[in-house]
Amino acid sequence: MSRPIKIKVPKRDRVLCGAKTRRNTSCLRKALPNGRCLNHGGKSTGPKTKAGRARIAAAQRERHARRRRARSWSRFDELLQLWLA
Repeated sequence: MSRPIKIKVPKRDRVLCGAKTRRNTSCLRKALPNGRCLNHGGKSTGPKTKAGRARIAAAQRERHARRRRARSWSRFDELLQLWLA
């Protein structure tokens, strides 16, 4: 299975997306080079390589760790305020 050839098309020359909407009309947004707009499949579906997936996993772990740290400090402050009151 070969990859499709990507052709750069200036925004002003792009065609409309044309996907069918809920109102049974065609989407009027400008299409990306793959033929669809951002709402109808124009963006990436995520990393494909093992290295890319590992990078995303590491970023998610760091994000969740930051959130847990921030949340634990806010809980500590709440408990401290209850104890001092």
